[in-house]
Amino acid sequence: LDTGRGLESVGGKLTVLEIMYLWNMMGSLSPAEVERAVEKLTSLQRSGTKGLDAEVEAMRLLILGNVYGYCGKYVDALDHYRRACEFVPSQEKWVWPHAKYEEGSLLLLSVANLEPGHRFASLASALAGEGDALERVTKAKSALKEVDRFRQDFNFEIRLKFKMQAALRHAGEVKQRMMKKAGVAPSSMLSRLTSR
Repeated sequence: LDTGRGLESVGGKLTVLEIMYLWNMMGSLSPAEVERAVEKLTSLQRSGTKGLDAEVEAMRLLILGNVYGYCGKYVDALDHYRRACEFVPSQEKWVWPHAKYEEGSLLLLSVANLEPGHRFASLASALAGEGDALERVTKAKSALKEVDRFRQDFNFEIRLKFKMQAALRHAGEVKQRMMKKAGVAPSSMLSRLTSR
């Protein structure tokens, strides 16, 4: 995203939130600051984004999805990541790869065995509409592999590739746990995962 071009139209209001997203700093916001971020991002949509180009609108949706994820609004977060991808072509070099990564990571987290009280413990029930655990792992791997096939030099590529490779490795571990727990032979589980 050409930050200078895109953000001039919204008065630079997304700049700070964009930087916070890129450096994984959203978790450091207080609840009041998160609420202000949501308000700022939603007010941009209501007030004057008619002239925003698709990349800036997609960035707004990506950041809003990330903020919703930190608020525990996982269905809204997933919806915003997907909508961000719809605004820009898959060749776009900033929002699309990050939104696909976030979509895959959120789906993958929804099948993790998390302790009660963990920040993401309610994620599995929130995303139950996305299918059973195996379907969510399959969707997660699909989204992450789409980013992996994206071989262009995009902004923050190396940082995102490290995060994505860790997520794919985790997906493999989750798949192994699911096979062991279900008592399914690895070859039959693999055929279920690859046939979708």
